[in-house]
Amino acid sequence: MVSVIEQEMRIGAMIRTMSGDVRDTFRDQIYDLYADENGKVEGYRESCARWHWILLVYCDNPDAIKEYIDMIQMYYFEGKDPDKDENWRLLMRRVLPYQFILKINTRFTQVPRLAIMDQTPLRYKQDQKKRVPMFSDIKW
Repeated sequence: MVSVIEQEMRIGAMIRTMSGDVRDTFRDQIYDLYADENGKVEGYRESCARWHWILLVYCDNPDAIKEYIDMIQMYYFEGKDPDKDENWRLLMRRVLPYQFILKINTRFTQVPRLAIMDQTPLRYKQDQKKRVPMFSDIKW
């Protein structure tokens, strides 16, 4: 018989997987909208698609998102790379942190807020080898 904790862990994993699938599909759709006739998303197209996605993920205000995406469309139609425009980068340095803090404070619960503020290095970024128990090679 499965315990309540195991059942909730399974449900949590299933929800994260489903949510991740939706996120990945939507992100792929955004990138497809910026692709050329051969389906490639390179250069200014990739930059525009990436900034489009970044704004959707990190901004809280839908009106602001629309305004900035309109600016991205101008870059796109002119064939310009927003990554190479210092004015765009300055704007994003000012807007993204503010919008992200708004989103954290209005949409996230306490645990995700703490996880975002936690400065402990993530496991995948550590260069240390995994610690092995001292007596792991003993067979009982």
